[in-house]
Amino acid sequence: MNQVELVSIAVADCFDLEYEQIFSTKSFIEIVTARRFVYYILNQHYNFSVNTLCEEFEKTDTSINFGIKHIHNWIKNSEQANKDYNIIITKLSDYETREFER
Repeated sequence: MNQVELVSIAVADCFDLEYEQIFSTKSFIEIVTARRFVYYILNQHYNFSVNTLCEEFEKTDTSINFGIKHIHNWIKNSEQANKDYNIIITKLSDYETREFER
């Protein structure tokens, strides 16, 4: 499993979404927020560049940059966003441990 899949699964799980919805073009707030968390985590924790994210998600750099900045500020200013972020990071750690043990 690659890093995009791993992060997308963890985020989808946290937001009670299907993995495929992260990659859909739907603009429901839950899906958009989840997608932005994926951008943020891939950028901040896995060092994905904005250009790489643009290619992976077929989005513009403006969209990716906005999503990353939005989540960064939201995590700083919202207790719920910070809680969601920490849940996702914990899930990722668990997933990575299980992957490693295989």
